[in-house]
Amino acid sequence: MHHLRHRPPATRKCAPLPSPFPVALPTRLRPTPSHSADLAVTPAMSPGQPRPDRALKRRRTSYDELETVKHASHTGDALTSPALSAALSDLLQARRLSDAARAGIEDALKKVKKSLDALPKKKTLQLDSPAVRNVLRKVAKGRRDSLCRSGVVQELVCTPPGRVDLVGSFLLKCATKPVVDVAVEMPADLFQTRDYRAYRYHDKRLLYLVYLARQFVKTEEEAYAEVSLVMSFLNGDEAKPVLCVTHVDHPEVNVRLLPTYPHDVFANHHLGEEKVHIREGPDSENAKPSPATIAYNASILIDTTLVANLQALYAVVAGAPAFADTVMLLEAWCVRHRLYKSNFVSIALLANLIKKGAAPSRAPREQLFRCALSAISAGGLKALRLGDMRVCASFDAGFLERCAECATMAIYVIESKAAETDPWVGILPFLFTQARGSKCVARPLCTLFDGFVKILGGNEASSALTAQKHLHVLKRALVDTHRAKRIERLEGGLFGFTLSLAKDANRRVDMRPESWDAPSFMAFWGKKANVRSFENGKIVEALVWSGGSRTLQEMTSYAFEKHFGDDVKVQVILGDLEEASGSDAHYEASATRAIAGFNELAKLLRSLEGVVLGIRGVHATSSHLRRCGIPSKGFAQTGGIRHAYPLDIVATFETSAAWPDNPVAICAAKASFYVSLKGALAEKGIASNSTISFLDITLSEFVYRLRIKVDKEKDLLIDSPATYEGVVWETEKRVRHHDNMSCLGNPLIGSVARMAKKWLNSHLMLSQMGSRGEELVEVLVASMMLRPEVSKRKSVLGYFCQFLHFLSDFPWEVCPLAVLMEDEEARELSKDMSDRLEEVETFRERVQDRFSRKCDGRTFFSVYNVWDRDENEAGTFFGQGYGPETSIAKMIVASAGSALRHIEDSVTKAGAGKTMKSLFTPYLGVYDLVLELNRELVPFREEASRKGPFHGRGSAFVGFDTVQMLRNKLEIRLGEFALFTTEVCVRAEIYVVWRPEASGSCAFSLARAPFREPVGETKTLKADRMEMVAEMVSLGKGLIRNVRYIEKEGGK
Repeated sequence: MHHLRHRPPATRKCAPLPSPFPVALPTRLRPTPSHSADLAVTPAMSPGQPRPDRALKRRRTSYDELETVKHASHTGDALTSPALSAALSDLLQARRLSDAARAGIEDALKKVKKSLDALPKKKTLQLDSPAVRNVLRKVAKGRRDSLCRSGVVQELVCTPPGRVDLVGSFLLKCATKPVVDVAVEMPADLFQTRDYRAYRYHDKRLLYLVYLARQFVKTEEEAYAEVSLVMSFLNGDEAKPVLCVTHVDHPEVNVRLLPTYPHDVFANHHLGEEKVHIREGPDSENAKPSPATIAYNASILIDTTLVANLQALYAVVAGAPAFADTVMLLEAWCVRHRLYKSNFVSIALLANLIKKGAAPSRAPREQLFRCALSAISAGGLKALRLGDMRVCASFDAGFLERCAECATMAIYVIESKAAETDPWVGILPFLFTQARGSKCVARPLCTLFDGFVKILGGNEASSALTAQKHLHVLKRALVDTHRAKRIERLEGGLFGFTLSLAKDANRRVDMRPESWDAPSFMAFWGKKANVRSFENGKIVEALVWSGGSRTLQEMTSYAFEKHFGDDVKVQVILGDLEEASGSDAHYEASATRAIAGFNELAKLLRSLEGVVLGIRGVHATSSHLRRCGIPSKGFAQTGGIRHAYPLDIVATFETSAAWPDNPVAICAAKASFYVSLKGALAEKGIASNSTISFLDITLSEFVYRLRIKVDKEKDLLIDSPATYEGVVWETEKRVRHHDNMSCLGNPLIGSVARMAKKWLNSHLMLSQMGSRGEELVEVLVASMMLRPEVSKRKSVLGYFCQFLHFLSDFPWEVCPLAVLMEDEEARELSKDMSDRLEEVETFRERVQDRFSRKCDGRTFFSVYNVWDRDENEAGTFFGQGYGPETSIAKMIVASAGSALRHIEDSVTKAGAGKTMKSLFTPYLGVYDLVLELNRELVPFREEASRKGPFHGRGSAFVGFDTVQMLRNKLEIRLGEFALFTTEVCVRAEIYVVWRPEASGSCAFSLARAPFREPVGETKTLKADRMEMVAEMVSLGKGLIRNVRYIEKEGGK
């Protein structure tokens, strides 16, 4: 007869737990005749047991708690909003377990208890035996080698457990899923005194799990639908498996069996944080003493404290009415931001705060949630303890840092006074749910990091220990060289990293970090490390790479090949999106030359002589002159005109009373000034071409289109709204938009805006966003990137994914967009963060008020200088009706969600590269035919007059847009029968949609046509189709080189 320890529940010092079930279970599960061991659950509170003194409970609310609650009631954050409280109640109601679910859990527990009663009294298991291998093959998919670590434990004599206790969040009424944790106490005679060293305890625990699993596997066909080992413990430890069983009668209920050991098996002081129980081998490259095994020690210590900690936590829960609701809110927040998966950490954190007086126990759920976020933001997870155990010891430092950042951003959102009314931010969308739905879902993984590293090769990624080795090598290669700020293991063989600085990703040379000594640096990098001298006179070991966008790939590939051999391959996903989009690598250099040419031209124009009025200022308005234009081949040619499309600029003359009082006369005066400027520039040897509306100037192989601004003109056009709006837009609003977008502090705004425009344009949606689509996209990008609650990224991939996330998840199309700016004056102000946030939100409130008074639901504007108190200069209105129509906005939302899911799959599954190219491939199934244009003629323009030597391909200037002129001709001649659209800027094709038969009696706009539902429609045209196609080709006069018909589904 074996001996089993059993400590009666009455000897515990903590208060007994109430039964969680609608129908009370027996307080003791009597052993079956074949057992001599007792299987016990934690006893339920009997009806006659004395309750805590109510007066004593009231006295728990101390003066400090009252002051804290009083302060919370007077704060201006959005958590005090009644509307938000109602929304949170709906969210919690949807997440709570129903009575039916709890009844199902009760019945499933009874069936599991019955199976545990049938365990054999004694069973000897050998690690290499066929029986053990067969069980591991079924429940662990054969991952025996990755689960066994000590190499010492080969055999274990298993006997039934001494106790069975319900633990976890279910008894605390904090569970949101039908998952219940059961602690199975292993007999004390299974262990020796020093089994806590070198994974011996973990291997014995694994064999005991096999002993338990055998019982469920034997009856799997008749009772249990699933029996599996899952590598995830309560505190997030992925190195400790638990046994998950699901009964066929309750497939939604998941019972997790957690082996534990009696408290007196190992002395707790042997498992302190300073102890070392895993030592490096004698052949290790690290000559220093082994560091303390904090996470290892905590993984053992937690097993003996589960039941005791549950009792201690329940004592806190009993005095905090809003405890369960707060834990559910924290769990929803963690799900949304992909933080720790178990609410065990949230329970421990909140109980610790209440116990120490850092959070008022009687406070409402909103205030407790705020206190928990403040603690996480301050780094409270790192030092969180339950008794002698550090709860988050298994979490990596990078993960804890991301938790703190997410909590800080959440506090920013909560403190925002406008958050409860501003749908662009929103408390619920940002913290818990989708803005376009009430479902609590995780944010896309690609929005949380700057880049990713994927481990390829075999089953290496399945082992937690192997993954830790991979993470160690990645940290040494990228973090210690200050290229990455942190690296975090995500799932399987996927790692996410955030960059230190965007420019460091492509750095060519890495010096030895000061934290490394020379031998360890040379040993890690091998022949790649060499001693080099630098300009500052420093002689140190360094690494030299090829540079460019593939530098991180080169570094990680070399490090993994050296330390893991050729079997393990790595893939760095960072710049693949830019390559897939076809973005020109020379765009930045071309834009720099274009800006330099503009500065030279502006200086030259201001110094011109012989002009009636002097030029006071020259302003840029072209998106290329702020590095936000759509990259095109014409912009980066090596010879001739570098940009086939003109770069718009505006000139302001000195004030004069001689300007006429008639708009037509002003236009004629401006035309004469264009002729005068052309002559003055010709004397300087600069070619130009004047028209009645603008002057094209060729300088430094770029063409600048100059327009003149006359202040008096807009006052004379006030009675002509369309003409007035066009003049003001070209000469004032675009200038203000350009100047302020150029002053934004984030250097990646231009790259992200180009990527966003490239994506929208490739799907033919940019041209559908109105005549000011490019500026609108820039405002969308800037307003997203510069919001204080948005995590700052250091890569185009990270920001572009966040842009897609906001397009698909937030109602951007019905709310104002504010771009918060910090100019030089603002940077010199040393203001407290709270003061800055107050100013920002005050400004946002003023923006919201202006939006409600002056704008409709499709109006967009940009707020530029938050420090400027002049309301008239606070923002640039895009005017009414210049946003996308409702059908286009819906298409953009759907396309953004689809693109984001595609990137997510590319990152987590198929990788990057060619799979991302489909993001920039348009779906042409909604069109009927495509007019392919002659690419050799598209980049060149026609001037107003065909006379003179400056015409055709040999001209040194650019005139009117030939593609736009052709499109206008097609619409005038055939607009009754077809609709025409093109891409923005890169116009090599014209897409045609035939009008339906009812075109004369229904509204049929170009904005709606590309996204119509053509399925099942039969079109009867008013003219012969072939005749109209021939007419299109005739109107093209050589510009149309081919007509491609698009085949429809079903042969139409």
